[in-house]
Amino acid sequence: MSIPTPEFSYKQFVIYVVGGGLTAAIDLSITWIMLEMGIWYVGAVSVGFIFSLLFNYLFHSIVTFTVSISRNSLVKFLIVVAVNYMIMLSIVVFFTSAIGQSVLLGKVVSLPIMAVQGYLLGKHWAFKYAENPNP
Repeated sequence: MSIPTPEFSYKQFVIYVVGGGLTAAIDLSITWIMLEMGIWYVGAVSVGFIFSLLFNYLFHSIVTFTVSISRNSLVKFLIVVAVNYMIMLSIVVFFTSAIGQSVLLGKVVSLPIMAVQGYLLGKHWAFKYAENPNP
C-alpha cells in the first residue's frame, strides 16, 4: 500500500513562477513609481499589490491552473491574498521602521514567502474545484 502524494507538474510550476515574476514586476514597478511621486510607502505598497492582484488572479485562473473564473475560486483566492498582504505589509513595515531598510527591499524579501504559500494554496485549495465546486 502506497501513501498518496500530491500531484506535481513541473510545467505548471514553471508557468506559475513566470506568472509570479510578471506579477512581481507589475507590483514593484507601480510601488516604485508611486514612491517616486512622493506617495506614503504604505499607500504605494498597497496600490501596487492591488493592481498586481487582478493580474495574478486572471493569469493563474486562465494560464496556470486552466480553470474557469468563478466566484468560488475568486473568494478563496482573495482569502489567500489577504493572508499574503498581511505578511508582505508586516515585512515591509519591519524593514522600514525596525531596521531602517528600503521599502522595495522589504517587498523583495516578502515575495518568495508569498509565492510558496500562494502556489500551494492555489493548487490545492483556491483553484482546485473552480470548475466543479462539488467534486
